Amino acid sequence: MKSFLKSALRGLLLSLWCVLLSAACILVYQHLFAPVRQAALDVELEMQHQALMSTLSESQQASKQQRLDALDALTQRLDELSARLDEQERHLQALSNTQQHHSTRLDKLDLDHHKVVELEKKLARLNRVVSTPRPAPVQKTAKAAKNPASKKTSTSPARNTNTAAIPSVTTPFVLYDVQSRSGIRLAIVGQTNARTLSDLSALRQGQSYRGWKIVSVFASSIEVQRQGQRTTLTMMEG
Repeated sequence: MKSFLKSALRGLLLSLWCVLLSAACILVYQHLFAPVRQAALDVELEMQHQALMSTLSESQQASKQQRLDALDALTQRLDELSARLDEQERHLQALSNTQQHHSTRLDKLDLDHHKVVELEKKLARLNRVVSTPRPAPVQKTAKAAKNPASKKTSTSPARNTNTAAIPSVTTPFVLYDVQSRSGIRLAIVGQTNARTLSDLSALRQGQSYRGWKIVSVFASSIEVQRQGQRTTLTMMEG
């Protein structure tokens, strides 16, 4: 019985000793190791917080840089579009000027077309005149002279006068028309047998045609000269 009580008391004391030792360990841990662990956790938390803030800042900086790059690219694109728009405006202006120039040329060609039609009509009329046979000239018979001696004496001055008459100057071409181009008068001349426009020539003052020099060009006539002989050609009627 005594040995049993001793064993029980010894177990109770051992259990109490274990409880006290555990309580002491807990107290030591709470007072010594817990603050150290908490400080380490705080440091780790602070480091994580700083890392997170740094990552967030870098992300914001990268996003800002991307926005700036996109804005620069958009600005550059707008500048390129503006330059292309200016180029298109210049191209349209050049096309407008070209169209206006062509319109002026067409108006001038229209006027020239009317002149060409008139020349063709004159050529046709001249061809009809040339192709029409002319009647042979009627020769007048000389009347019998009365008193030949006296008439011979009296008519001698007249014959001398007729013989001294200046012969007319004939040119191998005629004047079909006079046109004005850019303030310069052009004489449209050609041979009498001209049938197409390619047979005509447009000459201005100072130029020569078939050995004849055009001295002056008037509104409806020209003055030509060759080897000291000068004559005036009048534009054909029609």
